[in-house]
Amino acid sequence: MKKFFLKCLILVGTSLSVLYGMDNKEIKEQHEINIPNNIKFNVPYIPQNDNYSCATTSMAMAISYYENLDKPIDKELVWKISGSDKNDIYKYGNDMEGLKNIANYYGYKSEYTENMNISDIEYLLSKGVLVIPTITTDNKTLATHSVLVIGYDKDEKILYINDPDNRQNKILKYSDFETKWSSAYLSFPRKKANRSGFVVCPKN
Repeated sequence: MKKFFLKCLILVGTSLSVLYGMDNKEIKEQHEINIPNNIKFNVPYIPQNDNYSCATTSMAMAISYYENLDKPIDKELVWKISGSDKNDIYKYGNDMEGLKNIANYYGYKSEYTENMNISDIEYLLSKGVLVIPTITTDNKTLATHSVLVIGYDKDEKILYINDPDNRQNKILKYSDFETKWSSAYLSFPRKKANRSGFVVCPKN
């Protein structure tokens, strides 16, 4: 994981400090110094139009943005490239290996990681790196959902989200996001993940 972030973020002139042995105070100080108060990317919106492809559709949005395409990538094609099994997704949660397959197909470096903080998302976005977190949508059933974070506002304490299920430029308060992000089930890796995210690095 460390090697990935080193290679990925060297391209945008930085490194993800949380992965390099810094304590929480140092991480917080570095993040606060190096990032602007607000950022919002104009990422094309793609609706999933089903109840299983939120993660792969989020990847389709991310790659469409990186490629600066006039027409977004076909989300059905991206789903096929993932190799994910919708029955596993229904039963266990989203498939991070499928997202890796998509990234590899289009030539992007990527990594699944856990125990992230909102400050990590802010920092990555400030360097042009998009993140797909997996969150819970129902506290009773622990149903999981993936979205694409497209921006933040530190003063307002909000994240801007492209939610493939229902909304472009959705706004989530940090506090609400953290509650939804605290744990979510995945089919691969098959586990209950804590503050997880799939990070997709731009090519240059």
